[in-house]
Amino acid sequence: MIGMMIISKVRQLEKWRVIEDFPIYSVSSSGGVKNNKTGRILKQGIDAMGYPVAGLRKEGKRKTKLIHSLVLESFVSKRPEGKECNHKDGVKDNNYYRNLEWVTRSENMIHAYANDLKVTPKGENHPNVKLKDDEAWLIRRLLDGGVAQRLIANMFKCSQTSIYEIKNNKKRWRR
Repeated sequence: MIGMMIISKVRQLEKWRVIEDFPIYSVSSSGGVKNNKTGRILKQGIDAMGYPVAGLRKEGKRKTKLIHSLVLESFVSKRPEGKECNHKDGVKDNNYYRNLEWVTRSENMIHAYANDLKVTPKGENHPNVKLKDDEAWLIRRLLDGGVAQRLIANMFKCSQTSIYEIKNNKKRWRR
């Protein structure tokens, strides 16, 4: 009961702004997104990097938008050229507008290293990976034995690009 009262008070204090590129939606100062026609708060998903996103429709097409960008553009300013969003506290789902700022890529990386924020995991810990580390090891053995990349891709139900990346120690499959 008390929790519901607190949530109600927070919602009353939130400021809402219409999203310029998607005028049937509004975004709140803390990262909520609602449909202006129905008043319904949209459910949010999480992208591959762990950031909250919302699916917005315009002219019959659905676009997935990062919540922090919507908040910054609506409450601070349009994205300056060459800038990206930084969460000052490093918490990806804290989209309160005072926690967000426009920074250069370099400034964002310096902030991440200075605050020991996680970098994209490698191998089987990567959020988009389909293969496990032991499968990558086996794939390397098959490649060393002369088995064709296309055949290996079919065996493991993955793309030839994934096999190529494992073979050449690219991206998430570096040893």
